[in-house]
Amino acid sequence: MIRRSLRIILCAFICSCFLPLCCCSSQKEEKVATGFRELLNRIGEMDIVTEAEAYNYYILRENSSIEEVVSLIDNAIVKEIEPKKDDFVYLYEGAPTDASWLCFEGSESELNVYVNDENMHYDLVCCLVSSYAEREWYCYSLDRELYLEIKKIMHKGEKENLVD
Repeated sequence: MIRRSLRIILCAFICSCFLPLCCCSSQKEEKVATGFRELLNRIGEMDIVTEAEAYNYYILRENSSIEEVVSLIDNAIVKEIEPKKDDFVYLYEGAPTDASWLCFEGSESELNVYVNDENMHYDLVCCLVSSYAEREWYCYSLDRELYLEIKKIMHKGEKENLVD
């Protein structure tokens, strides 16, 4: 009886020491915060930034203007927010006049950026598109509305009419 009690105590002791180690090793690592510039680095060499608005399409090719847009966004980010599972079941795509929908086109992939779009759940929503089927979502809160400042820069770029 005493041996049995000692075995139970020994087994409980071993389990209490090693079980937490086993559980910790099987847990997923916490998502590391991803900065906006890090996302841009992942798309490769960036040539252009585009914005569709109502019936117009704007294209920025000048590095200084592109950097100005990037800096505006990067400096306004307060924190990254983990999106909820069902936030992007239906992705609104359009040409908003009261928000900015930007596409940073790179040599390896593209980054779609929704700034202050009321159809999105967050101030800034970034969709990294690696292939047709692969999309990664990153969301951020901003310290102010940026879309009007972004539009001022974007409207200095080339303009194409989407409707004749």
